[in-house]
Amino acid sequence: MRDEDWTDIARRRVREFPIRLLFSVGIAAAVFLHDAAAWPVIWLIATVAAQLATSWISAPMRREVFVAPHWRKQLFVASVVVSTTVFASVAPLAWFMEGW
Repeated sequence: MRDEDWTDIARRRVREFPIRLLFSVGIAAAVFLHDAAAWPVIWLIATVAAQLATSWISAPMRREVFVAPHWRKQLFVASVVVSTTVFASVAPLAWFMEGW
């Protein structure tokens, strides 16, 4: 992959953060209204923290002339995997709440 591609992906992740945040808040609110437990709030905090970590890790990669070292690319991919896993973890939890 070219360095420009890494830059574009890093910029897109930050640009799309408000959309992912809006979906996360909506999902957490809906699940919380169905079952007023602490886990939707904990999930929301974990999701936002994972998104912010990805943004922080990718900050140098968003510069135009930055050539990302191999370790930074691996760390970025790992942060996206963690972020995606945390976000998707709400699905089975909501499913077991009576198939919501």
